[in-house]
This record gives sequence, C-alpha cells and structure tokens, in this order.
Amino acid sequence: MQGNQRRATAFTYMNSSSSRSHALLIIWIERRERSTSSLSREYTSYLGRLNLIDLAGSEDTSRSKAEGDRFREAININTGLFQLRRVLDALSASSSYVPYRDSTLTRLLQSSLSTTQSITILISHISSLNIDLSETLSTLKYSQIAKCVQRTSIPAQKLCKNIDTSDVMFGDYNDPVQCFYRRTVYIHTPSYEKIFARLAGHRYDEQQKCILFIHGSGPINSSMYWNDLVRRLLFATSSSSSLSPYYFVAIDCPGYGRSDGDKQTIRSYPGAFIQEIIDCISPTTHKVYCLIGSSQGAAAVFNALVEKPAISSFLAVQNPVSHYPQRFVCIKQPALLMYDTDDDGHPVSVGRLVKKYILNNHYYEFASSKQPK
Repeated sequence: MQGNQRRATAFTYMNSSSSRSHALLIIWIERRERSTSSLSREYTSYLGRLNLIDLAGSEDTSRSKAEGDRFREAININTGLFQLRRVLDALSASSSYVPYRDSTLTRLLQSSLSTTQSITILISHISSLNIDLSETLSTLKYSQIAKCVQRTSIPAQKLCKNIDTSDVMFGDYNDPVQCFYRRTVYIHTPSYEKIFARLAGHRYDEQQKCILFIHGSGPINSSMYWNDLVRRLLFATSSSSSLSPYYFVAIDCPGYGRSDGDKQTIRSYPGAFIQEIIDCISPTTHKVYCLIGSSQGAAAVFNALVEKPAISSFLAVQNPVSHYPQRFVCIKQPALLMYDTDDDGHPVSVGRLVKKYILNNHYYEFASSKQPK
C-alpha cells in the first residue's frame, strides 16, 4: 500500500496517467510441517518467493513528447526494460554469462530468473489501434523472447531442529482437514496496525453470534493459546448445529505473536483497541456476543467493558489479574469467572475478590491437576 502510494504517474501525449517507474512487490511464503512424532521439536520448512512486477510501458519519446523530468524518467524506464530483455535473450540462448548486474531491476529479479526452481509468467498489454502498431509489435517480440525461458517450480525445503520455543510460530500447525486451511487473517485496524487472527466457524452475516478471544502474556503469549480450542471448535462447528450460530475469532494482541505494534497497547488502551477489532469484525452492530480472556487478556476484557460497556453481551474469563477490582462494579453483563486453584501465578484469592464486585457472575473454581486428561 505504501509503495503504491509513492509510485508516480504523470501526463504524456501517449498516456494521460503514465506510470513513471516500474513497481515490484516481493512476498515470502513459508509453510511448516511438524514431525509426525508428537514429542519432536523438528519441522520441515518450505520457503517460496513470489515477485509481482508491474513494468512501466516502453516509451517512444518522440510520440510522448516527454521533456525534463518526464524525459529522464522515460530513459530510466526504457533502460530497465532493455537490460531485462538482454537477460531474457541470454537465458533463452542458454548463454554462460547473463548480465543480471547491469540494472537494479534485473538484480532484484535475479533469484526468479537465474534458478531452474522457478516459474516466470509475463502478461503483455497490447493495443489494437493502427497508430500503436510499432509498440504492439515490439511488445509481442519481447513476449516471444520471454516465452523461450523454461523454468519449473520446486519449493526450497529445509529441516529445522532444536527449535527455540520463543519462536512465535512454534507449536503452530495445519488443521488435519483440508477445508479448514487458510483460517487465519490479518485484521487491518485504523490505529493499531495489522492484527493477526485465527477464525473458526463460518460467518454469513452479522446475525451470527461472534465470540472474541483475548490471550494472556504467559509462555504461549499469542492466539496459539487457543490453538487446540480453535481446532476443536472447527470440528464442532462442522458437525454440530448447536454451534452453527457462532463465529469465533482469536487475535494476537499488538506486539505478540504475528501482530505488529507495542505490547503495552492491550494494557494501556484495552477499550479503544478491542473496540477497533470489534468494529472490523462487526461493522454494523459494533459489538460481539461474548468476550473471552485469559490472565492479562481477562484484565483487558474487564477494563474494556469499563471503558466501552456496550461492546459485548456476555464475558467469560480464566485466571484474571487485577490490582483494583473495585472498578469492575459497573460491569453489568453476565460473567463466567473461572480459576485454576493449582495456578500459583494467579492466586484464587484475586478471583474471590473480583467475584464481590462483578455482581452478575457465575463463579467456578477447578484444580487442573484433577481434571481428566
């Protein structure tokens, strides 16, 4: 988006909105497959690179009447295209020397053109007008040369061992059912950059009840905390009509997991941040059916409801932390409060205190050591 905004266009006598530069977007794509052993920390990484290039058109300055800056831009555009053609000529002729380093454009494209493990596709735009016949023939000849370059695509593969568990991707895995793939998105908020989210269920309209999960700041400090839960929900929503009215979203808070931003955001601006997420998820109603949080995420849910009381109809929290639970007395929504009595990091005494101030509560204590595995 920012790169496209910096791209310049200008009037010439051949094009009223002529691109004055080439544009290149490079996307790195990684797919990780964990070992079949549940105890193994190894995974195989498949890495690919996608280059998307919008080449500015070859420009006949006698027709475009480019002068000054426009003329210098035309020279740079034509030079890049000429050097790319030289590279394509060398590749199609299987030359021992390919002049990749003769221009910035060809240096950037070297990884896509120099290896046999790639696919290159050229889409040419031509005109049917007689006045443009010279440019059309030139473009078709250019395309014919590119067509002679043969490539096949094989993903680069690497076996990774002894993985650092602080890696935000550690523990992430594909869903076993193919129809559940691609259940992750980036939510583009107005004020808090890109927020990574996992989704479960199928949303057809805003009448479905959206449930939003906010993670804590513990050892798995991202939406991966909900990884197994989201997996189970995916199966449940595909087979149970009782869950079909619900749509589940689990986010990585700013600075955690794969989300951009500052980790202090969820502590300092819980109401404003969660409101923006909800506005993106439910742009008409501006609220969700239920907010769910754990640890720091639970505190964020409480504080968000104090600041923005209309953003959710219900809330559910596990092991919330709070230094001043008295401020939660204004929360009117039905609340499910859950505490693990075995969790020394979240004293159950805090939960019993919170219970006093959130009056419409359903309070539940459990011991994780006694739960069935």
